[in-house]
Amino acid sequence: MNKRNLIAIDLAKNVLQVGIKDTAKQQILTNKKIRFDQLATFLARQPPSLVVMEACSTAHYWSWIAESHGHEVKMLPPVHVTPFRQGHKTDANDVLALMSAAEQPHLKHAVKKSVEQLSLQTFLGVRGYYVDEKRALSNRIRGLLLEFGVRIPKGYAALKHHIHDVLEDAENYLPDLCRELIWDLYQDFERYEQKMRDLDRQLRQIVKTNNPCHRLTALEGIGDVCSMSLYVKVGDGSAFKNGREAAALIGATPQQHSTGGKANIGHIRKKHVDKQLRALLLQGAKAVIYKKTISPTQKERWLRDLVARRGEGIAAVALLNKNIRTAWAMLKTGEEYRAV
Repeated sequence: MNKRNLIAIDLAKNVLQVGIKDTAKQQILTNKKIRFDQLATFLARQPPSLVVMEACSTAHYWSWIAESHGHEVKMLPPVHVTPFRQGHKTDANDVLALMSAAEQPHLKHAVKKSVEQLSLQTFLGVRGYYVDEKRALSNRIRGLLLEFGVRIPKGYAALKHHIHDVLEDAENYLPDLCRELIWDLYQDFERYEQKMRDLDRQLRQIVKTNNPCHRLTALEGIGDVCSMSLYVKVGDGSAFKNGREAAALIGATPQQHSTGGKANIGHIRKKHVDKQLRALLLQGAKAVIYKKTISPTQKERWLRDLVARRGEGIAAVALLNKNIRTAWAMLKTGEEYRAV
């Protein structure tokens, strides 16, 4: 690193801030603004350097461009860069903070994803959008009907079962104008539901043909969505030294506060973790706990004993942690899961 320049890029949608540092002389050569469409040409003109940027929107795209011109790319989580910023929050100061953070050997880098991982991440993002919109429409329909004293029980099945009777009931207080508007909303709800069915069929097909995702479904409590989400997050496992680092990134390891030679182990973290993936994996772990098997494996017997000693909540988190570590090992080595 001391024989090449350090290029720090503060990413943005239109105007970016770019700084160059001579690491041999520890001298800032430039710190200027550049347009989005000029960055590729700028990188092509620079000698092979270390390019550092925050892990945010367009970071992967620019990492591919930089690597194609012979640069090495380091992406840092924004939470690790913020402590190094001095003074006001400006683009120029952000570039200086990036330079300082990049020179810290102990800071962990953000995981760089492949094109395949990003495409699967996009698929999950679109599917998540339809899940949220479907839920929002269901809640909106119930909320509007409650204004007129019409109550529909919770659940999508209850909504589909009661909505026609509610709209056709001439004795309730629902005005004709509202019946038409709520029917339009319900039509949108059905369109989102059909889109969800189509995406779920596509999801099953993708997991079936994608070898890493398909192998992960053999884990207890890991379904199609969890297997794809794990593969998107962990990739081939090369970005982590061990399974514990992968579990810590997702948020399945306890916090530690050590001082004076005393280690205090607390609860799992609430900040700077993948809460959505953790929630999915935790739900799958709880499903395994509630499932009764006639001839349990050694792993299931360990889980039953843990439930008896510490309760279902702690046991579910322990299984979640174990599943992430096992998934990392499977992705790292390419081996199949062998239940014992």
